[in-house]
Formats: sequence, C-alpha cells, structure tokens
Amino acid sequence: MRNNRSHVALTLVAAALSAWLAATNTAMAATDYNALEQAAIKGDKPSLAQLLAAANAGDTNAQRYLGDYYANNNQYDQSVQWYQKAANAGNAAAQNAMGDAYYYGQGETKDVNQAVAWYQKAAQNGDPDGEFNLGYAYEQGEGIGQDYDQALTWYEKASADGNSAAENNIGNMYSKGRGVKQDYTQAFNWYSKSAQDGDDVGEFDLAEFYENGEGTPQNYSQALTWYQKSADQGYAASENKVGDFYYYGYGVTADQTQAFKWYQKSANDGDPDGQFNTGYAYEHGEGVGQDYTQAYNWYKKAADQEQAAAENKIGDFYYYGHVVPEDYQQAFSWYQKAANDGDPAGQFNLGYAFEHGEGVSQDYDQAYNWYQKSANQGYASAENKIGDFYYYGRSVTQDKQQAAQWYQKAANDGDSEGQFNLGYAYEHGDGIGQDSTQAFNWYKKSADQANPSGENAVGHCYDNGIGVDKDENQAFQWYLKAANDGNPTAQYNTGLCYEEGDGTQQDYTQALAWFHKAADGGVADAAQELSKMYSQGLGVQADQVQANYWSDQAKKLGNGN
Repeated sequence: MRNNRSHVALTLVAAALSAWLAATNTAMAATDYNALEQAAIKGDKPSLAQLLAAANAGDTNAQRYLGDYYANNNQYDQSVQWYQKAANAGNAAAQNAMGDAYYYGQGETKDVNQAVAWYQKAAQNGDPDGEFNLGYAYEQGEGIGQDYDQALTWYEKASADGNSAAENNIGNMYSKGRGVKQDYTQAFNWYSKSAQDGDDVGEFDLAEFYENGEGTPQNYSQALTWYQKSADQGYAASENKVGDFYYYGYGVTADQTQAFKWYQKSANDGDPDGQFNTGYAYEHGEGVGQDYTQAYNWYKKAADQEQAAAENKIGDFYYYGHVVPEDYQQAFSWYQKAANDGDPAGQFNLGYAFEHGEGVSQDYDQAYNWYQKSANQGYASAENKIGDFYYYGRSVTQDKQQAAQWYQKAANDGDSEGQFNLGYAYEHGDGIGQDSTQAFNWYKKSADQANPSGENAVGHCYDNGIGVDKDENQAFQWYLKAANDGNPTAQYNTGLCYEEGDGTQQDYTQALAWFHKAADGGVADAAQELSKMYSQGLGVQADQVQANYWSDQAKKLGNGN
C-alpha cells in the first residue's frame, strides 16, 4: 500500500511538473520578444532582464532576439554567442543570422562559404530571409555555384513566405532574363507586388519602370509617387531620383530649390549619385548659393565611392585650379580613373590630355583610342575629335570623307564644334559635296549655341553671300558677337568693319582697338592693319616706331614664330 501511495504521489508530482513546464513554454511562446528587444534597445532595463532570463532558460526565440539586441549595439561577439545557441537548437531565424555574421564578418571571420551553409539551413527550415539569401547566393554565385534556376526557386519560396525583397528580385530576374525569358511585363508585375508590400527597393524599381515606360506605359506622375514612397523610407537612391524629378520638372513643376533639398538628403544618406548632384548644384549655384569648396567636397565623397562622373569633375577642379592648385598631373590621374570607370566625359578629357600632352607625354594613338571609347558612347565632343583626327591624319590615315561623317555625327548630337566643322566641310567641299546652303545652316546651328567660331562663320556668310543673301549689317552683328566671345578672327573682321564702315558707322578708334585684340590673339593680318594705322595716323597719332613694331609682329605671326 505504501508503495502504491508513493507511486500515486510521484505520478501527481510528474503531472504537476509537466503542467508547469507546458504553462511556462506557453507563456514563453506568447511573449513578444521582438517588443522586448525594441524596448531594450531604447534603454528599458526590465525588458532586457526579461529577455536575458528567457534566453538563459533556453528559449531559442529569446536567444535569437537577444542576439539581435547585441548586434544592434555593435556587440557582435555577444550577438554571435546567442545566435549560435539558438541556431544549434534549430531556430531558423538564428541560422540566417549566423549566415549574416559570416557574410558581413560581424562576430565571425568573413567567410562566404560558411555564410551560405547557414543560409541553406535557415532556408531548409523555412525562414523567409534565409530563403532569400540562399536565392541571392545562387544568383550571384557567392559561396556556391551560380545557378539562376535555383535562385528563382528560392526567391519564389521566400516570396510565398511573404519576403518582399524576394518579390523584387524575381522582378529583376525577369527584367534581366536570368533563368527566365526576359519579360518586362512580368518584371513590372513582380515589382508591383514588392512595392505594394512596402519594399523600398521594389518601390524604386517600380518607379524606374514607370519612368522609362518598361512593362507599362510611361507615367512620370506614378514614377514620382513610387520614388517618393521609397524616399520616405530613407532609400538614398530614391531621394536622388526625387531630386531629379524636381530638377527636370518630370511629373512636377521644376524647382531647383526642392531638387537640391532631395539631392542633399540622398548625399547625406551616402548615395554617390546624390553626392555628385549636390556637388553640381554647389558648383553651378542651382538651388543653393554657388560654393566651389562645397562642390569639391561633395564631388570628392562621390569619387571616393568610384562614381565616375565625380572622378571626372575632380579632374576638372585640378585642371582649372578651382579650390585646389592647378595641377595637370593630378587632373590626368582623375580623368584616367573616370575613363577606366566608363565615364564618357572622363574618356574625352583623358584623350584631350594625351592629345595636348597635359599631365602626360603627348601620344596621339592614346588620344585617338580614348576619344573613340567616348565617341562609342555617343559623346558628341569626342565624335567631333575623331573627325579632327581623320581630317588632319593624326594616328589614322588622313581621310576627309571619314572626317565629314564623324562631324555629321557630332553635329547631329548637338556639338557646336561639330556643327561648325560640318558647315566648313560643306562650304569647302571637304569630304562631302559642296553646298553653301547646308554650310550656312550648320554654321547657324553652331552660332545659336554661342560658339564663337560658328558666330564668326555666320558673319562671314552674310558678308560674302554664302548660302544666304549678302547683308553687311547682319555680317557686322555676327562678327561683333563672335568678337565679344573672344574669337580672334572675328575681332579682326570687326576691326575691318569699323575701318571700312561696313555694316556700321566708320570708327577708326574702334577699329584700332579690335585690331589690337586680334593681334594679341595671333592674327597676322590684324598686326599688319595696326602697322598701317600707326603709319597713317588712323584713329591714333602717327607713330612710325609703332608702325615698324607691328609690321615686324605681322611677319613673325605670319611665319608662325
């Protein structure tokens, strides 16, 4: 009987203990450890104590969230200890966290292979983030062989488990044709899902499709709406895009002040394009006061992130001596970085440095190669330069037909020098059929962009009736524009107009002044005119010494000395 009573007692104790453990586990399961972690992060000590107690009692969810708490405080050694405990006990979220620890080298030595091994465990145990990370590893071939089919499979699993980043990456795979046939409509649909689920990158990609009309009709208003949603989550690339929309007036009234505000947000959040645009705003005084020092500083931040256009801009600052001392070698170094990173302006500037021997030994072959790379990206100034190389036979066999074709490309792409050169080719029949009307039209396009050579050429056409009715008044006006814009030949022509009274009232004093400017610019005929005016006392007291001096200068300039 005693043994029977003892057995009954033990049974009752065991039942009570089992009930207590079940109640405890239920209480632990019901505990919102995420809320405790967030409270602990804000400094709530009782919440941290409760989280620690549950973790020490073996609750894997508590251990995982305690790991998150320590990771948030950059105490990675502590975070990994708790993640490891939970992960070894089969907690899928902790297994994914261990993958992150190895991937980013936080609390563990960086090891992509180990990271992927943990992501696989997490994914196989149904963790959506683990499924996403395993998909990403397969897509990028990081720590595992690249396999787009496997990537898509795991992204789809993660998507089904509610991972919005996976939805976005499925969109990327359709957009790029990775593992599936390229399909912008499908990409748009997946970006829409991701965006609707609040993913900031998904919102950005959806906006980009609306902006470019890919997979959906172009709609700037919708694009701005989604860029704005993403920007409101602090996504730096979207903040920069909102700036672009205000700058160019896409879907909103153009407003440089608003554009600058968004560029600055993006820049402060570390986006290299935002940093470049902030630098550009400071350089040009758009939406903010002009400030070369601030411009340089922001360009430098962007350049330090290998933003190619910013690297080119740093080169410009050294080339022109803005903020930093003029230094062609430093300029060349930055142009080379920009060129190697694919910036067409940097490639052009590097070609120019090689052509003129600025900061590097002159090398026409290198110049041609870099101009060609830039021209292949449609950079109009480089297309014009390739035309020059064919025209003069630099590094390539002289070929004026090839030159004219490149000038035509540059002109069509809006380069004012290319338009001038194409006009010259038409006027003189160089590599293309002579056509005075075409010559005038291209000169005029160049002049309308305030190109001094183009302005002088339009004056020349009016002066001589080339492709347009002869008109001395128009000729003088165009010569004067070009002269004021610094063209020495136009300064000489303006001097002639004043001397002869062509298109303007005769004025020897003005003629003398413009001949001086032209002679200082290297025009031999202007020096000869000065000699005549000093000899005859036209617009100045006769002075044979000055007349002889300018006669000598004309000879030197005429000989190229």
